[in-house]
Amino acid sequence: MSTIRHLIISALMAAVFIAPASAQAPPSPFRIDTTKFVLQQRPPVAAQMHPAAKGAIIGGAIGAGTYGAIGLWYCTIGPHEAGECGAREWLWQGILLYGGIGAAIGALIGAMK
Repeated sequence: MSTIRHLIISALMAAVFIAPASAQAPPSPFRIDTTKFVLQQRPPVAAQMHPAAKGAIIGGAIGAGTYGAIGLWYCTIGPHEAGECGAREWLWQGILLYGGIGAAIGALIGAMK
C-alpha cells in the first residue's frame, strides 16, 4: 500500500476510535456562561417584504431566466439559421421584456394571497 493510502486509513481509524478531546477534558472554571446572553431575533428580510414584491422578484427572475435559457439553447445547439443569432440585442431586449412580464404576473399572484 502506498503512503497516502496508509495516511487516509489511519485518519479514518483515528476519527472512529479516538474520543473527542472535549469529552475528556474537565470543565474549565473560567468558562463564560453564554446562555444568559440572548440576542434579539429579527425575522428574515424576506418575511418583511410584501407578498406582491416577493412575487414580482420571483416572477421576474423566472421570466428572464427562462427566456435567457431558451435563447442560449437556440443560438448554440438549437435549430437556428446562419446569421440569425449574430446580434445580441434581441436577447437583452427579450430578457427585459419577459422579465417584466414575469414580474407583473408574479406581483398579481402575490397580491391575491
